[in-house]
Amino acid sequence: MKTQIISERGVESVSTGSAQSVSLSDFSIVKTAFEGYKINGWVRRCVDIIAGQASSPPWIVKNADGETVANHPLALAFESPHPQMTRSSMVKTMVQWMELGGHAPIVIYKEGTALQFGLISPDRIRAVIPQKGTLLYSGFEVDLGGTGAFVESNEYSIDNVIIPRYSDPIKLARGVGTLMSAALAVDQDNAQSKWNVGLMNNRGRVDDVFTTDQSLDKKQGETITARIWEKLRSISKNVGKPLVVS
Repeated sequence: MKTQIISERGVESVSTGSAQSVSLSDFSIVKTAFEGYKINGWVRRCVDIIAGQASSPPWIVKNADGETVANHPLALAFESPHPQMTRSSMVKTMVQWMELGGHAPIVIYKEGTALQFGLISPDRIRAVIPQKGTLLYSGFEVDLGGTGAFVESNEYSIDNVIIPRYSDPIKLARGVGTLMSAALAVDQDNAQSKWNVGLMNNRGRVDDVFTTDQSLDKKQGETITARIWEKLRSISKNVGKPLVVS
């Protein structure tokens, strides 16, 4: 069977050799955050542990002799990388993006000798893949308005944007998030949780059946059902809805 994999140039078909077909698509940060990080406890725990560990060590610059250079522009930028984020929070966000989506675009700004870093969501920028040459990417397209319309931008170029990423043998310029390897397990876990909630709510069966030897029309049946249901709900929120049969 064939698996669909979203590549930089479009959809490619790759033979998996398995008996089942799996479709992997739209592995955006928004999608993985909502369907993985925000509603799945073990996904969030794993991502937070990795991001927390990565953001804890200090970032330092050393010279060729291995000596720490305290006032190097890069060292100063590490200490205060962003006007609205600390070094720790910025690194944590980067690692969260990499775990969920595979890469974390960083924009480098320079004012005189001072450096500053900025983050742009992986969902809002994508690499332009050259048709020829050895470059992994030649520029970037951005979605500044959040509308899904990407346009090439001179503001974001290979001179001021770097993309830390987890290596991917297919999407070299983008990388692959570790969550993708666990995507099927996450889907199964989420589906099972939703099933269990539904099963708990209705207990998987009709709790009560009320019968009568009288002939009831639809309106009478609905009225009796509503009254019984109201009584039962006043006792417990967990009881099932009764069935009235005439």
